[in-house]
Amino acid sequence: MQKSLAILAAFLAQQTSSPNSVEITKFPPVSVTRDWVDRGVWIFSGLLVVVGFLQVWLLWRTLGAIKRQADSMDTQSTETKESNSTAIAIAKKSADAAKESADAAKTSADIAAGISIPTLVVDEFGTGDVGAAGAEAFFQYPKIKITVKNYGQTPAFLKWWCLCFRCEDLPEFPIYDGPACGIVLDKIVVQSGATYTLPDLFLHRQAFSAEEVRAIVSREKPFHAYGYICYGDIFGSPLRRFKFCETVLNIFDGETICDWHEGLAPSAYTGTEKFPTREPTKQGPDEVKPDKTQN
Repeated sequence: MQKSLAILAAFLAQQTSSPNSVEITKFPPVSVTRDWVDRGVWIFSGLLVVVGFLQVWLLWRTLGAIKRQADSMDTQSTETKESNSTAIAIAKKSADAAKESADAAKTSADIAAGISIPTLVVDEFGTGDVGAAGAEAFFQYPKIKITVKNYGQTPAFLKWWCLCFRCEDLPEFPIYDGPACGIVLDKIVVQSGATYTLPDLFLHRQAFSAEEVRAIVSREKPFHAYGYICYGDIFGSPLRRFKFCETVLNIFDGETICDWHEGLAPSAYTGTEKFPTREPTKQGPDEVKPDKTQN
């Protein structure tokens, strides 16, 4: 091919250098042949195409492997989350079951402890022996008979008791003050299931004026009797006090004199609680005064 091009270039140069112009109507036929260089170029280009296809194929395979790995990781993550959720649910159920068991055990222990400790209840509350005295004499110097019963499984060691009378509306919180407060009960033991009648009061009786008595008998004023009994137990627990309160409903002229009812007082006047070192006043539980009954 290079040889043919050289002949053509020489011919053109000869014609150009000639003084006479020659018109060329067509190029002479040229024979083009391929040598080993041209074949090498084609072969090399073909190899590049094949290598390109191979690279595309390998990239496709690599992307497929990456996708499969990502799908596997997603599957493992989902399974791990499900497994963790299952483990958490099982742990929560176990914790709930353990809490229920603990609550049941605590309830059983509380019930057992509540039954074991002494529990006092008013077994009888009524007018004491006033002889032939009528209603006005009774309300002037009231005399009450109170019998308590121990419903616990262990004995109650009575310490002291208080009894107060009031011919006005009761304040929200009781005020234990008066001549019959802090009456010592010397070595009184009330066994389980036994009863005990509080002693009569003579020197510690509370008195009311004639005007107050007339107002009580004519139902212009209410009449309440309230107090508490302080006691201990064989376990050495802090002292407890059993509180009671009764209100006169009906007044008679006979021996009965009056009927009593225990459900008309505020809640602070009844129930059993640990004996406080201070007692609430009528203003509220946060305003206290020294407890005289412990002296």
